Amino acid sequence: MKSVFFTVFILLSFAVLSQNWSSVGGNNQRNGVTKYNAPLILDDNKLWEVTDANYSVFGNAVYSWNDRFITTRVRFSPVYSGVVECRSLYTGSLLWEQELYETSILYCVGMNEDAAYVHDYSSDTLYALNITDGSVKWRGEIKSQSFGGAHNILFACNGDPVLNGPNGYNPSMIRLDKDDGSLVWTNENFVSIMPSADYCLYNETIYKWEGTITTAIKLLAVDARTGETLYYSDALPGDGDQEGPLTVSPDGTIYGQRDGGDLFAFRDNGSGFDILWTYALVSGGPGTYGNIGFDAENNPILTDSNRVVKLSKNNGSILFSSPALQAEPVADHRITVDASGNIMVSNAEPAGGRYWMISPDFQEIIWELPLSYNYYCGPNLNHEGIMVFTKVGYGIEAYQGLVDNGPVADFVASERVIYEGESVDFTNLSSFTQDAWSWEFDGADPSVSTVQNPTGIEYHYPGLYNVSLAVSGTDGSDTLMKECYIEVIPAVGFPERAEKSAITVFPNPVRDQLGIRFAQNIPMDFTVTLLDLSGREVLSIENISGNPVNWISLPGTISNGLFFLKLDAEGQSALIKVLVER
Repeated sequence: MKSVFFTVFILLSFAVLSQNWSSVGGNNQRNGVTKYNAPLILDDNKLWEVTDANYSVFGNAVYSWNDRFITTRVRFSPVYSGVVECRSLYTGSLLWEQELYETSILYCVGMNEDAAYVHDYSSDTLYALNITDGSVKWRGEIKSQSFGGAHNILFACNGDPVLNGPNGYNPSMIRLDKDDGSLVWTNENFVSIMPSADYCLYNETIYKWEGTITTAIKLLAVDARTGETLYYSDALPGDGDQEGPLTVSPDGTIYGQRDGGDLFAFRDNGSGFDILWTYALVSGGPGTYGNIGFDAENNPILTDSNRVVKLSKNNGSILFSSPALQAEPVADHRITVDASGNIMVSNAEPAGGRYWMISPDFQEIIWELPLSYNYYCGPNLNHEGIMVFTKVGYGIEAYQGLVDNGPVADFVASERVIYEGESVDFTNLSSFTQDAWSWEFDGADPSVSTVQNPTGIEYHYPGLYNVSLAVSGTDGSDTLMKECYIEVIPAVGFPERAEKSAITVFPNPVRDQLGIRFAQNIPMDFTVTLLDLSGREVLSIENISGNPVNWISLPGTISNGLFFLKLDAEGQSALIKVLVER
């Protein structure tokens, strides 16, 4: 329905607790923190089990949204192939499956209300699938060198996927438009080993490792809005390669273990990084595929050798240590911490594959679940507190605890992208018992509501707007704000509400020469204006013809960054975002 893309970017906090399992660790920060309680007893709390899934040689990652989840079923014979399954979170019943073509190797990499995201390992291509039926929504404009079995994507404030680029350098990281898969920006920094996905996101800053086996390894900050490199840390000691992931705590502290080195705790000071402390692991740690968990006070939790330890966020000293989980060190762990502080941890092993729940005081192993070849399926805690475990062979099983849980807020909009003057309906998807609802709609009319499912919420001005919902019941209350959630675009186009492809600019990002392409010859002249994010005019050219392709030169005085190209003709106007990279 969009004619042209109009976006206003504002810096907002985007570090909310996961309501759905959209990324490794449950969210952009990869910290495994959730508002749900996990089952304290497994034997009596199995929700369902299926034994007729597509065959898989190992357990793959699970991603969920509301009442459904996706996972990959991969096999190596007769050919290496991967099939995506989407199943009901509540019953395990198959809703749809997708293979794309006979030799595709599809790995699930993320899921939200916009799409189920899968990466084809055979062609290095990201696909967005419709969550209702698995049909292809779009194919990424640029390739991505990712490995979905272990790694996945992040989501920018408006839901755009951010992931590895096609190269270890230039471009090494990309952002794609969530609506059509077109390229939004690229970043050029070196990646030590591809397809390592060592990055995480907090607010609108991406943190990742930078460097190669022959150059220094540093921590890097990237602006998620523009792809601009912001700053680096000093060189960090350790091995030349770097595959280990990064994790951000809810309070914004960045944690990462250098390959062959220590665990570092960093603080972003706005122009660089302060090292708060380091911790020398005996062995193990997050490894290549894992994450770090956190308690309610933001103290980090991870494995060291064959145990789980909680470190002080202030100085890195050991606060608690669990009993031994196994004889050998636990490697490539994934950690989830539930609403009551129980810690769930997985290893990544063949015959010795295991999951454990550890009590908040670290004194008791509450349960142990042996599942072999659990390489990529970490302890995910999804909608309504449901845990799903994918298994080698044909099986998948799920558990749901009986522990009382206060309400957990969640909601969905009937439309995410609308024209100015149109309205949106909202549906409450909150979990557990609620009897009161308080909505806030930034930039809308009305701006508040107390009904369970508000309808007819009107937006009259272009921009990106937040929506928040507070729910309460007899067992407590909860609030969720979804930032950049509703996008309102101008209700004008050339000549009417043409499709977005009717007007395109290229290349985008642009260096010196910008092309403007019209889908057909338009018998009118245009005024072209380039605006920065504050609305200031930095370039204006009149009497541009409506020929199929026009070129304009960008002066050297225009710096790197995101701009809006405005086209005006006969009382109509359109805006298209343009990224300048020089």
